[in-house]
Amino acid sequence: MMLRFLYIFLPFLLICTAVFPGYSMAVSASDGTVSSAESSQETAADKKQKGTAEPDKRDTAQNESLSENNTAGDKNDSGTTDHEETDAEEVHEGIAEMPDSASAAEISASATQDKSAQNSVASEEEAWMTLFPFSPAAMKDPSPQDTRSFSEISQAEYWFIKENLAAAKDDDTRKSLLLAVEEWITAFKDSAHADDVLLARAELYSGLGDNKNAVITLMKHRQAYPDSLLKEVVKEKLSALIDKKYRKHKKELLALAEAEGNGRTSRLARLYSGLAEQFGDEFYEPLITGFRELLAAVPVYAYRDRVLFSLAQLYHSRGHYDEAAITYAEIIRVYPEGSIIPLAKLALAEINAREKRNYDEAIAIYQEIAEKYEGRDEAFTAYRELPRLLERQKQYEEAVNIYEKIIELYPDRPEARDAFRAEISILRYELGHYKEAIFVTKRMAEKYKDNRARNDLYSAADIAKNNLKDLDEEVKIYERIASDYPDPKNAPAALLAAAQACEKARKQDMAKKYYQQIMDSWPVSPQAKKAAKVLETR
Repeated sequence: MMLRFLYIFLPFLLICTAVFPGYSMAVSASDGTVSSAESSQETAADKKQKGTAEPDKRDTAQNESLSENNTAGDKNDSGTTDHEETDAEEVHEGIAEMPDSASAAEISASATQDKSAQNSVASEEEAWMTLFPFSPAAMKDPSPQDTRSFSEISQAEYWFIKENLAAAKDDDTRKSLLLAVEEWITAFKDSAHADDVLLARAELYSGLGDNKNAVITLMKHRQAYPDSLLKEVVKEKLSALIDKKYRKHKKELLALAEAEGNGRTSRLARLYSGLAEQFGDEFYEPLITGFRELLAAVPVYAYRDRVLFSLAQLYHSRGHYDEAAITYAEIIRVYPEGSIIPLAKLALAEINAREKRNYDEAIAIYQEIAEKYEGRDEAFTAYRELPRLLERQKQYEEAVNIYEKIIELYPDRPEARDAFRAEISILRYELGHYKEAIFVTKRMAEKYKDNRARNDLYSAADIAKNNLKDLDEEVKIYERIASDYPDPKNAPAALLAAAQACEKARKQDMAKKYYQQIMDSWPVSPQAKKAAKVLETR
């Protein structure tokens, strides 16, 4: 028992020692003073606040404008920002970067709000620690940290990019610098110079002759930073590049680039989805990158499932079925109640059926759609696809049931008639249920009563003749044809068929009755002449 206790408790003590070195939990009972560790943390935070690098006047104005624009632009339709972070270091950094005109009350309110968020996070961590003492969320990274603030590092990286951008005269240098730009965008995407760095990315792509990525990056700039101080420069570059390479699509591309909307994320989602729908083939690779960057940046976006669906459709349209299938599956697993789920399931079933030939999986998905979304177009599509797959898998009884469902649920659609005919074929040729095949044929003929239905009744008579060897049933079908189609073209032909069937079965009296009926009712018909000739020889 003691060994078990040590096995559990000693690792916990070691982790605590590594995570909180030198931390004193004691607070003086007499005067309430805080321990030296906490004081040193407070001093470090004060030093960070005072240590921010001082940019030139143009950058100061741009930073202030962009900070306001990014905050306003990031708000989505529900009023929340796309990226809300409550890290203690960023709270201090945000206060340090506020304009001098910010009031003490505003600073205090901001700090209070962030402190409340921190307390909430701390409470969650305490609850997890109670249940799971070794929770990874409670383990801090003990790796050494840069003493500079987040803002200082982003500024230093930014100026490195700016200085080297002007000197990048060859492709190798541009490619290397482009890697640094991509890293900056990933790490500091919400920093003050984000619009400038995104423009640098477009310029590097253009310098490399990658016009597709350059155009998409400039269009992204217009949607991500519509009020940027650089917007006129971006507009000019985008227009010139489109004139150079995509003039015939200029109107549509500029319309997408300049479309208005609330919230940066929503605007970018609409941009990429519109481009994928209209120009998916032309800008395939840049769009894949754009979708992936957006999805990584906004894991809690309310319409993220729709963004994923647009991405999946883009994969699907280019024949990248594995990528499309995994993306559809992600939507289904992560957003089970989303409005896009029926379409995602249909698309996944289609890939399984037509591309991967995983018929059983496709059948299972279609059956789920048909049952869960009955009455909707997606259910109809599932019903339409299911029977063919079931027949392929030789599940004929189940296919007949699905055809009956189609006839019942969609009686006025053309597919209902196709269902009748397909069901009859299965009953006759696959299952050998001849009487049922005749019964379904009669139902179909009763519903439609046209020349196609007449021909189907002749097929039913053939079943009675060749499969059932049932003269009475065969003759009844001919009589029905004559009754349902009493015109001089159809009725005498049906009665002549009945007479000939009786004669072949050596039922002379029955045959004579039909011959005489033809001569009496349609005396000038070709069938009457044949009937008279037969009767004369007797």
